[in-house]
Amino acid sequence: MLSVTNAPNSKDTATNAVSIAISQKRASEGSADAQLSLALCYLYGSNGVIQNKEKAKALLELSALQENTSYAAQEARLVS
Repeated sequence: MLSVTNAPNSKDTATNAVSIAISQKRASEGSADAQLSLALCYLYGSNGVIQNKEKAKALLELSALQENTSYAAQEARLVS
């Protein structure tokens, strides 16, 4: 489920929530780019998403299964 932190104002929070919801939908439909984008949000705790490295890693792995070339560099950051 979506976990959004407090953004500077309610408009930012709403925008982030909508953007993340769209990314979650696209990622669940198999979009490697959405999986990578959402993984980065979870990895760094950005765009209002609470940091969750386990979710980030799972999404990176899904993205990698579809040969997303950006995966290797992101996984290296998880391991370190």
